[in-house]
Amino acid sequence: MVQPTGNGFVLFLRPNIQQFLILVLVNAFIGAMIGLEQTVVPLIGKSKFGIESSAIIVSFIPSFGPVKAVLNLFAG
Repeated sequence: MVQPTGNGFVLFLRPNIQQFLILVLVNAFIGAMIGLEQTVVPLIGKSKFGIESSAIIVSFIPSFGPVKAVLNLFAG
């Protein structure tokens, strides 16, 4: 039996399964988008911009994490 907290929220996973499944779905879409981005951007870099160095083309991938972390720190 799950008791609501003093502020009216119900804790734990079972009563909040719908919100949890939405979170899983959103994370799956984001993961798929990042995977797609990592395969398409190098192709665009080579064909549209004439960049031959693969290191330069994929350098955005490791820089994405730290930049996102810093921006999330300020946004949160």
